[in-house]
Amino acid sequence: MNSQTVAIGPSIGDTRSSLTRSTLLLFAVAAGVSVANVYFAQPLLDELSIQYGFDASSAGLAVTVTQIGYALGLFLIVPLGDWLDRRRLVLSQLALSAVALIVVSFATTKITLLIGMFFVGLFAVVVQVLVASAAGLAPPEKRGSAVGTVTGGVVLGILLARAIAGVMSDLGGGGLSISALP
Repeated sequence: MNSQTVAIGPSIGDTRSSLTRSTLLLFAVAAGVSVANVYFAQPLLDELSIQYGFDASSAGLAVTVTQIGYALGLFLIVPLGDWLDRRRLVLSQLALSAVALIVVSFATTKITLLIGMFFVGLFAVVVQVLVASAAGLAPPEKRGSAVGTVTGGVVLGILLARAIAGVMSDLGGGGLSISALP
């Protein structure tokens, strides 16, 4: 009998890695930008309420719908990373996320906004696929560092999204006025 071994990634003794430093940084930036899309709306709820006519009790609906999409993505999309080519899965998620963001940017009604926000959340789970891809592509001795780098991008994305959206809210009239600054 003839047996063959099929390598799915670098073998344990293999020091070569298909995860270069620039690819790892690209993963971190993509993860940060993707997760930021989930958090941008939070500081902008007052402006969204005014723009789309939400009452005070339903102002957080845009954030809630986004989180529901994210939760469904965790259950429906992330497991596909074990069965499908991760590169294609990531590229598909990023492309569909871009479409969802375009829908949100051109939304003129509550329902269009909410549908778009749902899909923004659904496809933002590309973050988990990127983290798993980084772990799978990194050699064993660099795996922790690779996951940490991508996860660092995620944390920066969350923090910067809130900060940038807060500044946009302030500049747009939803908060602190520029003329009130010393």
